[in-house]
Amino acid sequence: MRGSSDSVSKERTRKRKAVEKRLREIESQKVIKDGSGHREGHTYTSEELEFMLAMEQYERDNHRPFPTVPEVLAVARALGYRKVNSQ
Repeated sequence: MRGSSDSVSKERTRKRKAVEKRLREIESQKVIKDGSGHREGHTYTSEELEFMLAMEQYERDNHRPFPTVPEVLAVARALGYRKVNSQ
């Protein structure tokens, strides 16, 4: 059982490193022109970039060009996002 968890851990580490590398590449470009309605020269925050890259990876890995809301939430949770109770 240990070997299985080690391979899962290694795969997660490999994917995280690939995302981090891609984030550095995009951040070095500073300007993203994607036709999304953002004005030219708009730069995304590192959180926005991380989420966009995670969604792109999910879409590629799962052959899902239009993920459902539950799938989007699953990606956000996988990135560590959690709902915080406001009191």
